[in-house]
Amino acid sequence: MPEIDDKLPARSGLQFEEPVIFELPSDPDTGTAAADLPAQMAGVQPRTAPLSIGNLPEYRVVRHYTRISQWNYGIETGLFPLGSCTMKHNPRINEQIAFWDAFAQLHPAAPDQWAQGALQIAVELEQALCEINGMAAFTLQPAAGAQGEFTGLAMIRAYLQDNGQAESRRKILIPETAHGTNPASAALAGFEIVNLPPQSGAVIHPDEIRPHLDDSVAALMLTNP
Repeated sequence: MPEIDDKLPARSGLQFEEPVIFELPSDPDTGTAAADLPAQMAGVQPRTAPLSIGNLPEYRVVRHYTRISQWNYGIETGLFPLGSCTMKHNPRINEQIAFWDAFAQLHPAAPDQWAQGALQIAVELEQALCEINGMAAFTLQPAAGAQGEFTGLAMIRAYLQDNGQAESRRKILIPETAHGTNPASAALAGFEIVNLPPQSGAVIHPDEIRPHLDDSVAALMLTNP
């Protein structure tokens, strides 16, 4: 096993410094000799002029790309803090369970008697969400954040229609810092959008919302967290 690379990049502030792989110094003891060429290439004249790339052993190439890949922020090294869509922390065990044949091979149109296990999980999850949030019912149908937003807005619209307020309560209050799907979902659901510019940083305070609250407002959309 090779020793730890002695050519690790120096750290400057919060940013690593590392040259591109073509600029890394070559290792003189690596390379392919003519005698190492495959038999079918016998008689082929080996290249005499050096290539304009570094002559590096495999372990140094792997370390190079591993280091620069770790500069990126991803699920392997941290959580996704954004609360909309599906960019949240999905533990690896969840993905492993989702790939079980019992789930992955279950056809959406399968008869109920063939899907009792999946249906039981869905029912118990809905009951748990209702108990945690104090709501009468939950839907597990939306498969993405934007779809969930539209589903919620459609439910708001149906409630207002049922109460005869669909024409009078048409405004949706949305902070300008919200995800772009928020105003798109509201517009698709047939509402009017009222943008709320933040007055102090990226956080909307109650005092900034209060002047907009009247009988024409149908809902307030806030990204959580």
